[in-house]
Amino acid sequence: MITEIVIAKYNESLAWLDKFVDSMPSSAMFKAIVYDKSGNPAPESHSSLVEYQALPNVGRETHTYIAHIVENYYKLSDVTVFLQANPFDHSKTILKDLERIVSGQQVSSFQYISDWRIEIKDFYPKHHPKIQRALGDLYDDLFRTPRPASFHFNAGALFAVTRETIQERPKWFYEYCLTKLNSLSPVEGYCFERLWELIFSKEFRIRIRVNRGASLKALQSIQKVPVEDKPLEAAPEPKPFFKAVVLYSGAVFHETAIGVSDALTLLGIPVETRLSKNLSNPLYEDNVLWLVLGANVINVLPERYVVVQMEQTSAPRWITESYKQKLVNAVSVWEFSPKNIEYWRSQGIQTPMHHVPIRVPLCFSLDKHNFELSKRDINVLFYGCKNPRRERFYHHLVHLLKPRGFNVLFEMEYNLFGDKREELISRAQIVLNLHYYEPAVLETHRIEYLLAHGTCVMSEPSCDPALDAVYKDSVIFATYEKMADTILRLLQHPDRIAEREQASWNSVWNRQSDLSYIRAAIMSDFESTIQQMKKL
Repeated sequence: MITEIVIAKYNESLAWLDKFVDSMPSSAMFKAIVYDKSGNPAPESHSSLVEYQALPNVGRETHTYIAHIVENYYKLSDVTVFLQANPFDHSKTILKDLERIVSGQQVSSFQYISDWRIEIKDFYPKHHPKIQRALGDLYDDLFRTPRPASFHFNAGALFAVTRETIQERPKWFYEYCLTKLNSLSPVEGYCFERLWELIFSKEFRIRIRVNRGASLKALQSIQKVPVEDKPLEAAPEPKPFFKAVVLYSGAVFHETAIGVSDALTLLGIPVETRLSKNLSNPLYEDNVLWLVLGANVINVLPERYVVVQMEQTSAPRWITESYKQKLVNAVSVWEFSPKNIEYWRSQGIQTPMHHVPIRVPLCFSLDKHNFELSKRDINVLFYGCKNPRRERFYHHLVHLLKPRGFNVLFEMEYNLFGDKREELISRAQIVLNLHYYEPAVLETHRIEYLLAHGTCVMSEPSCDPALDAVYKDSVIFATYEKMADTILRLLQHPDRIAEREQASWNSVWNRQSDLSYIRAAIMSDFESTIQQMKKL
């Protein structure tokens, strides 16, 4: 186990640090980094195990801690110890505690290493009553859950936390925290000191869906969107249109429609989401770009539209001549699978095509992380339409797992959406992705949504190796013939399920924070539509 000691320094003496480093045996695996905010950093330690970096003098020690997390999010040590440069005012045993941690004693998720334990009732910090309002406001902003009647913290902001615990929150969460800490001594600095245990607690894990609008605003405030060579604002005046509308045909497309809308919101593009069943042809405005999901079942389309293509090209029920003609007439096609683009070209469809990976809502429900594996009563879950190959697999899996005491649930009716689906996902240890059509590209609209819930997903490989490669580190792939045995081995090692859950959730945030694909597509389509309208 490698431990990193992060020290927030202004003008305090660090004479103790070299003494501590020299006292540790060579077998101890640790390093220290001192973030100096004095404006004139002069390293006091000459040990090769101690690194110095300068930081601007803002945000107290909270800014130092979070800046370290953001900068090192993907390369954190096994355990990170966060300290003020003079920790002795708040801990009489700090050096012994450091020695214990550095020597390899297990750190369980999060633990304070200071002495003074304080209770806060009704959000009234009796030692700093002037921050009461700010403390409540910061809690509401970060957690979006009802305020607890009481909670505890240890004074001094001295604690150790594991890499896995830090990464249970996405990187953008910490980036958003930094936006609160831009002044010399913000009141939020004192508030964060009281909230560290809640930040790293599963019980208080952020639940974005409680306030989607505020979450989007938070994400947009830290989203770094590069300036394009020809941004939307550069369009000639008067602008022929000014917004996008995401039009979808039914519940199966709902999450993707919201995900597309969220991404465009982050890009600063005005956007609405509408259900096609609530519209008639006269309601199609001319001054918008329509992004259509489920175009194959919408009889009358707007004059200028983009098809967000989500169908399997091996599905004769959906890939009709009528649908192909809709692709031909579109401004462009947003295609989730590179393999499918090859297919459309082979069919003679020359419409501009953009590879745009599947988007999912940013209002993820993360409640599942609050349920231990042992408390989930569905060992294996599958949901999707019924067909013979799925039924055969179900009977084979039940025959293999039921005698061993495992519970298998297959929901194969086309009506599992909303709260019922969320409830089943939260109770499942493993969720399967089985192809309906053969050959099939990877069903990323299903998989990405499950991964966003921190779910352990097992899938058949697909006929699109490029798409499979994107998910190789977050999805367990097994062929149809070997999947049942792979499931059994995984259920016998629940620790591997837990590891996969964390990896899957992190991978989603990496993909969903990449707006480059959708940015390039929407800007190209805006430009193309403007040129078309200028010719009229």
